[in-house]
Parts: sequence; structure tokens; C-alpha cells
Amino acid sequence: MRLTIELILQAPQYKSPAQNWTLNLRGCQLDTIENLGATGDYFECIDISDNQIIKLEDFPPLPRLTSLIVCNNRVARIAPDLMSFLPNLESLVLTNNRIERLVDLMPLFEGEKELDIIN
Repeated sequence: MRLTIELILQAPQYKSPAQNWTLNLRGCQLDTIENLGATGDYFECIDISDNQIIKLEDFPPLPRLTSLIVCNNRVARIAPDLMSFLPNLESLVLTNNRIERLVDLMPLFEGEKELDIIN
């Protein structure tokens, strides 16, 4: 399924217990990341768990995003420029994906920023 602007606008949006505005795109059968520019960089957390995403790529600039939850997908690759579009990302949860080698996570370590990764 495609991530359309309509799906983004209809998805649950709420303030988490940590007081972060969260966009919940769990279980939407998504296979690619697209149209997240429609969020207007409003969210500190985006949850795209329980989908079918294979590669973390095609993010628009989202400087407000600090947490990205990508559990239970099929992620095997990460775009080399991912962190340039998510400059303030502090937490990335990759539990139950297809990352097999440490070198597959290297795009996350570009620059001097500290990032918590849960895999």
C-alpha cells in the first residue's frame, strides 16, 4: 500500500506520555516511505511499525523528528543520506527487521551526533 497524503491526515495523532507529538502509521501495509512532507514537520515521533518497509529512504527534511519507530518491518537497507534529512533524530527503533550486518547501520553514524539505536 502507498503512503498517501489522505492516509497521513487520517492516521492517529496524539501526544505521547513523553509529551511528544506522535503520528501513528502502524499496520498500514506500507511498503515505501513517501509523502511525509505532508506532516509539515509537526511531529517529534513517527511510528511506522508493523508494515512491509524494506529500505529507510525518501524522507523529506524533518528537523523536528527526534524518534522513529520502525519495528516489525523488512528493513534491510538504510539510505546513506538519511541523517541529513533527520538531523535531530535521537532514537531509532529497528526491532525485528532484516538488518544483518553492522555495516548496514553505518549511514546512521555520519557526523558527530549521538543516536540511540534499538535493534
